[in-house]
Amino acid sequence: MELTIQKQSLFDGLQMVQGIIEKRSSMPILSNVLIETDGDAIHLIATDLQVGIHLKCPATIINGGGISILARKFFEIVREFPDEEIYIKLKENNKLFISCKGSQFTISGLPAVDFPPLPEIDLEKTITLDGSLLRDMIQKTIISVSLDEGRYNLSGIYFEYLKKEEKNFLRMVSTDGHRLTLMDKEIEPLGEGVFSKGVLLPRKAVAEILKILEKPGSVQIGFKDNFGVFKKEETLMIMRLLESNFPDYTLVLPKKKEKVVVITKNNLMDTMKRMGVLSTDKYKGVKFSLTKGNLEILSVNPEIGEAKESIPLEYKGNNLVVGFNARFFIDALQVMESEKVVLEFNESVSPALLSGEKEPGFLALIMPMKLMEESGENP
Repeated sequence: MELTIQKQSLFDGLQMVQGIIEKRSSMPILSNVLIETDGDAIHLIATDLQVGIHLKCPATIINGGGISILARKFFEIVREFPDEEIYIKLKENNKLFISCKGSQFTISGLPAVDFPPLPEIDLEKTITLDGSLLRDMIQKTIISVSLDEGRYNLSGIYFEYLKKEEKNFLRMVSTDGHRLTLMDKEIEPLGEGVFSKGVLLPRKAVAEILKILEKPGSVQIGFKDNFGVFKKEETLMIMRLLESNFPDYTLVLPKKKEKVVVITKNNLMDTMKRMGVLSTDKYKGVKFSLTKGNLEILSVNPEIGEAKESIPLEYKGNNLVVGFNARFFIDALQVMESEKVVLEFNESVSPALLSGEKEPGFLALIMPMKLMEESGENP
């Protein structure tokens, strides 16, 4: 194998695979990226056996071939090169020679034939979407995916196609048991059998899809058996879907909304950030006190102190006192674009609903939490 390639092209490709490679694995080759020549390009392939990525980078091929090389170290070498053409040549004993404008490296690799192949998925039908639509859906819902490895059925985003009120939607929803985020996007009707059932996308895979979708353009999606395939231009991602039953999230969506207030998003977010300064792993709740014309938010940490802030608003209903995790509100507000948000409450034991006036399809549900008694001292 012998070739030349522009630094930026190789750098972009290697950067894309970094999130896929296994940092620590009983199979050392999973820390490698496979490099193979093909016509006027090289293929870069990485996998952790659950998520795999395959992309092409234009190059000038002198002699064909392939090798797998430590992905992180190869990336670090290329990153430090000047923005010039890079020369690469495979030598004996799986040694890869890399040079750029006077800098030379020789690093050890493994034979290409030893690299685990990506599964070949023969998709009969696919969905073509605007990448920005899919990116918005993921950004709105990845925030509430459970990071608890023991809650396998909550460790991904549930993705489904549904019809309601004679309209067609794609929906993504996730929950960690303490909060839930949901995003609907209206689309044109899909053909029969294109998206026949909901699927559970692993968090790692959707986080990498976000990187692929940073640049504008359409994306193709397909599902077959236990695999999902996402393709955008010359980049292909194959993931193994989570084989677990996502809970029936519709059971926690309140049917009635007794107390509704509209508030400026930045006011609420800035207030929650200030209240969150006193939060620790042990004391992370804030108390909402909703009264006529006012929302008071109180944060108490007996080990540090307390903070209180009032936000004037239009509200004429009954008083309400309820506790929430401030971080959950901040996470949801940060992915919202509306200038004003709608807060809906029922009772102190019921979840709060957060939506945006100009954000159709988005909903964040935040469960209440018990708070320790405040000190009673007035600041």
